[in-house]
Amino acid sequence: MIPPANIHTTRAEDRSALFPHIQSYAEPRLSLQPPRHSPFFIQTLLQLILTLIQQLQKQGNIKREIPLNKQQNQRALSLFGYIAQGNEKARIFDKDGNGKISVGDVVKLGSQERTLNKAMVRQITQPPRGERLKLDRQQSEQALAIFNPPVSRSMHYFVKVFDSNPNGKVSKGDTAILMRSPSVAPSVEGYNNSEFEIKRIRLTATQAAQINKEAQAQPLKLSEAEHNALSARFNRIPPPNLFDAPTLQFTGTVIDKNKDGQLSVGDIVKLRTLGGNMAFIGDSQDTIHNHTLTAEDLAFIKSDRSHPLLTLKEGRLSSEQQQGLVKTLNIDNGHIDKVYDNNSDGKLSAGDTLSILSPGARTPLAAATGLSIKFHTLTQANIDQFLQNAIDPITPVNRTDAVSGGGVSIGTDYSNNINLANDQIVKIKGQSYSIGFLKDQVDHYANSSFAPKGITDSGFGIFSWGTSNSFAAGSAFERYMTEHFPSGEK
Repeated sequence: MIPPANIHTTRAEDRSALFPHIQSYAEPRLSLQPPRHSPFFIQTLLQLILTLIQQLQKQGNIKREIPLNKQQNQRALSLFGYIAQGNEKARIFDKDGNGKISVGDVVKLGSQERTLNKAMVRQITQPPRGERLKLDRQQSEQALAIFNPPVSRSMHYFVKVFDSNPNGKVSKGDTAILMRSPSVAPSVEGYNNSEFEIKRIRLTATQAAQINKEAQAQPLKLSEAEHNALSARFNRIPPPNLFDAPTLQFTGTVIDKNKDGQLSVGDIVKLRTLGGNMAFIGDSQDTIHNHTLTAEDLAFIKSDRSHPLLTLKEGRLSSEQQQGLVKTLNIDNGHIDKVYDNNSDGKLSAGDTLSILSPGARTPLAAATGLSIKFHTLTQANIDQFLQNAIDPITPVNRTDAVSGGGVSIGTDYSNNINLANDQIVKIKGQSYSIGFLKDQVDHYANSSFAPKGITDSGFGIFSWGTSNSFAAGSAFERYMTEHFPSGEK
């Protein structure tokens, strides 16, 4: 079939209309659509590409690590908190590829990592010239005031000053650096807290003068324990046999001479002197004078005075204290009557006075009472020996075998901390008695007119046969025995 002459189309759509049965062969079309893949395939491909990029970056970083000398490594380590083992090594990676330590580079210590800022770069690469100067507490505070850092509970700010001129003191031209570190650090041996440089300046003459400004020494703020220890060291009330001796009192004031904020050698203690022989002739002798703390003073003040055997209860000695002092002072015949707490600290301490009653002395007092009084002022050596004797504390004696009554206790040997056997023989006024026999007489003595009614003195009596709660009771028991059994036990 020949197409009509008036039809002259050559377009593909026209031809397809004329010859539909040969449409697919007449003019094949090219598809521009990409091949279709599953989401899993695309995700896996992207992950492989990302891993490859990371590996390339890692290899690039390793290649760009900047070597550090020993000093740079140590300064880089100061940016981290760590426990020193001696082999720590900081690593710095050159992120910008300029071949030197610069802002934006990364410093690492183990798993810790920091991006360097300008101050950190300077901290590592530009150590200040000169030795670091030691500042006292006041200088440190005045140096900090120059920078006026923010108040923070979590951060501690401080200033390092380096002798850059150098002349050995804070002066114009020295380098001052404001530093910051965490205010709380782990209590671990060998731990190094991190330190960050915040700001660095070259001191002007005015700033150096501000740091060095001398302030008048101020009184220390004393704790109660320090106040009591100072009183114990310096308070002195004259013992009863020295009527013309002055009284010395700690006023409560200590001048912080070296401005270190604590009691130290060289500080000034204000003491008051009262009375004395000048007061008898009209001079009140009430004066304030200065005492410079010595190393010996400080050792006493800082010593541990918490031992229970040093505490005086209501100004009287306990039986344990009586025993310890008798042993320390080797009092063979007699007993301690009273203690005079001369420094009013409520404790046995050097300078306190003991009155000791001893029978048999040829004095008017002895003639009237059968006793004599002597005084002993305790020394620090006495106190030390007293405590040394108490290292093995005196334990309560098993009193099951002791017999008590009328203020006496028969059968206890406190000197050796044992009970006496009933058949043990003791002497009273030269006569012999067994412990068992004396025990049998306790009730008779307690009900007799010999036994004192109540405690007549504060002395704790220690005798060969036992103890008494007062020296009078012990003496009364011995009189009872010698009058009723003058020839001893028969």
